[in-house]
Amino acid sequence: LLPTIATLAKVKYDPLFFEGEDMSDVWLGSDRARTDPLFYSYSRTDGDRAMLYGKWKLHISKRDERALYDLSIDREERNNVYDLVNTTRLALEESLHRWEESLPKNYCRLDERYEPCQGGIPLPYDPTIPPVKVGPPANVTYEAVSYESAAVLAPSSIMYTPIPTQSVDGTVRKA
Repeated sequence: LLPTIATLAKVKYDPLFFEGEDMSDVWLGSDRARTDPLFYSYSRTDGDRAMLYGKWKLHISKRDERALYDLSIDREERNNVYDLVNTTRLALEESLHRWEESLPKNYCRLDERYEPCQGGIPLPYDPTIPPVKVGPPANVTYEAVSYESAAVLAPSSIMYTPIPTQSVDGTVRKA
């Protein structure tokens, strides 16, 4: 997200030292998909992790349950094709593993009210060392998926309701 915001705000930054892909052209109306994979991990070293690359989403739970979805035909993630798509699955797993290897092995939050360290160490930060970047998985053709809205990807059981907003005079009105 930082590269996109920095570009829109016309703030200079060194792309080598920040993760993320500049999508400012899309925010301004261009129609293109991401080119880099998107990785996710729950905020602990043993948490769930996932990877999104084009039409593919790979999910590995902390209990090592694995799922692979083709979002071009299964936006609600109901049909796990993990056991059917071997070559793609292996390439995605390799990329996710390379990304995981770049993460700290044992860390904790500095504010122990939320998550005590329990033997971990606060995450060190050295501004002279750029983060490890993991590129697209080998031998997986990038196939973009058109996402009309974030709600399209959400399970149909999720209901989106307007959040009431409060005006300057203190009255509450629907957004």
